[in-house]
Amino acid sequence: MERFWIVTHVLGWGLGLLQLAVLIALLWAVGRIHLKDTRAFHALITDEGPDIHEPLPPFAGRDATGRSVRSLDYAGRSFVLLLVSPECAPCEQLLAAVNPAVQAIPGFPEPVVVMEGDSSNAELVARRDRLNCPVIVDPDGAIREGLGVQRTPYAFLVDEAGVVRMKGIVNSGGQLEGLVRRRGRHIGNLEWQTVDTGLSTA
Repeated sequence: MERFWIVTHVLGWGLGLLQLAVLIALLWAVGRIHLKDTRAFHALITDEGPDIHEPLPPFAGRDATGRSVRSLDYAGRSFVLLLVSPECAPCEQLLAAVNPAVQAIPGFPEPVVVMEGDSSNAELVARRDRLNCPVIVDPDGAIREGLGVQRTPYAFLVDEAGVVRMKGIVNSGGQLEGLVRRRGRHIGNLEWQTVDTGLSTA
């Protein structure tokens, strides 16, 4: 009888430990899903650049072919300005996500890429990612600095009136989607969501 109670006690402890392990695994899985959701679908807003709901300062440059590209060219049209630099893994992830995002989201604003480095970097990026949008060459980061941005990749969603409607660090397709849907999470954890754009995933 004593052996029976010992075996029962051991089995009870074993069952309890198994349940604890299952609970921990479940909480870990839920945490991963939550982490993926909050990081993937919100631009990470910082205090860099113009404030949300303020006009974007004008910019101008030339693409790899030498064609002039100015912010004034987009008057009356919404666009997404992407600031990237060479040898930047998050920048490469963002650029690879541009075409899929444009295809997946009806009404996606026109992308405009500002690439630091020389024209060969811009040509390489445009060819590698098959970008059907201007890739402005920004050799010394002058455009980025003129916009008050310290790091790349960074993006601005600009409306038809030239006003910033969302901004932030964007380094994935999910964060790019969050940007165009006007969803952001401030680096201090304050969540933003401006007026719904009505964009919907196809």
